[in-house]
Amino acid sequence: MALEKKCQNCSFVLPSGNCVLGRDPKKCASSDVRQGVFFSKKAFVMILSRNVFLLFVGLIALIVLFAGGIWFTCRPSFCGSCHEMKADYISWKFSIHQNTSCIQCHVKPGLTHLLIDKVKSFKSLYYHLTNNYEKPINKESKLASKISNESCFLCHAESRDQSLGYGLLFKHKAHLKMRMRCTECHNRVAHDIKGYRNLITMESCKKRCHDGRALNNRCDFCHRQSFLQQERKRSNKAF
Repeated sequence: MALEKKCQNCSFVLPSGNCVLGRDPKKCASSDVRQGVFFSKKAFVMILSRNVFLLFVGLIALIVLFAGGIWFTCRPSFCGSCHEMKADYISWKFSIHQNTSCIQCHVKPGLTHLLIDKVKSFKSLYYHLTNNYEKPINKESKLASKISNESCFLCHAESRDQSLGYGLLFKHKAHLKMRMRCTECHNRVAHDIKGYRNLITMESCKKRCHDGRALNNRCDFCHRQSFLQQERKRSNKAF
């Protein structure tokens, strides 16, 4: 009875509230409980619940930090913060795509592709920190060849025909049937920087495709007859 009373007055009673007879109650918290010798089911549930809660809070914090990091690094201003990207950022800001973010063009649609791109971007960070990158950036438009048509189709109709200057009726669908990428012609559409190679010219079309061998190189294959007649009249007047 004296031992039981001593246990009840002890501030180191087991979590269950029970006293362990035959043992010094002063050692409960200092040795037995800490070493896990006497461990009640209720104490186990309490500790497990606390650990699960802390794990859940930690997981939520990691998700928030990760999502915040993705959001922050997806902003065009973040891309423009690197000195080597200044010209590309400024040209984008004054282009017709100024309301389209970098990732909408440069990353294939879908969360999976976005996450893969973020992992790959560590390589760009390495190039930036080591000052080991192409100078000037992407002058030959090699990055354009990696832009997916699906990104373009988020805003532009796949089958539209477009009347352009020089009496040209451009049929996008005919070019897409040949498995061409949009950026094979529109390589500098958002970054029209002086001195960089631009493929959307008649000379480029003739050299790459419409050379008389791969594809027809007759003027009326691309240009309207009305335009060609006007050009002939002008030529005749010149002579």
